[in-house]
Amino acid sequence: MQENEGKLLFEVRADQSDIKKDIEAIKRQFESLTEKTKEEGKKQADVWQTLLKGATAYFTLQGAQSFISQMVAVRSQFQQLEISFGTMLKSKEKSNALMAQMADLAAKTPFGLEEVSEGAKRLLAFQVPAEEVTETLRRMGDVAAGLGVPMGQLIHVYGQVKAQGKARQKARQSQCKAIYKARKNKARQRIQVRMGYFE
Repeated sequence: MQENEGKLLFEVRADQSDIKKDIEAIKRQFESLTEKTKEEGKKQADVWQTLLKGATAYFTLQGAQSFISQMVAVRSQFQQLEISFGTMLKSKEKSNALMAQMADLAAKTPFGLEEVSEGAKRLLAFQVPAEEVTETLRRMGDVAAGLGVPMGQLIHVYGQVKAQGKARQKARQSQCKAIYKARKNKARQRIQVRMGYFE
């Protein structure tokens, strides 16, 4: 220690070898920590990979099961339609042709096969000829889409109007027959009066 005008000066001498050893130890600890972090990160990545593979397998299996269930449901629906159309049309060929037309119509319109085929069954029940069902459904579908109403509701109204029209036609026919009979009877009575005898 030296004194220089009242100031104290200290001279510090350090052994650099100890400092170098300490720095090397810190460096080794840091590298060890880095290596452990990498190993733990790899373990976590492996766990995530395993979970991802398991989830993928699960959802793939679920998707396959769902697809198979949908296929079975669609096939069942087709069989029911074949039976319905076959019964209503009394012909397997006409039934198959109508089924193909309904599938084509459902593919080309915003209406599903179930809605289209239900409409076809109703139209057949309303005595619409099988050859006219597809075109009638197409037109009704256009109107239903334009008005924003369900096609089934429109078909129901169509059936009511058609039935009402038939009832009116029958009423007119029966009125005509009644008028014809009345006129015939009146004419017969006139003839009888002219001839001078009654039955």
